[in-house]
Amino acid sequence: MKTIIHSCAIRKVNITDPLFGHYANLIARKVVPYQWEILNDRVPDAEPSYCVENFKIAAGDCEGKRRGVVFSDTDAYKWLEAVAYCIDNGSGKEYENLADELID
Repeated sequence: MKTIIHSCAIRKVNITDPLFGHYANLIARKVVPYQWEILNDRVPDAEPSYCVENFKIAAGDCEGKRRGVVFSDTDAYKWLEAVAYCIDNGSGKEYENLADELID
């Protein structure tokens, strides 16, 4: 017998379980803003990632040479993905301006 797997409509998924709901909320309220600070090298005692700075250099918004690990740009893309999920589920409207800033 052949089983057909169908993907679900992500917009129809709501995490209501207390355990996983807690983590979804934690990501929206604590992890996303902390990651934003990390991407912008504003966390004391954390090694700089140069992530956002490298994008600004590439865009010509500031001068300098690209620094950090070769794949640091993927951190920005994963942050945007997390923000998009938070916005979509109603827990991240306040991150829209930051996401727009990074995209620009």
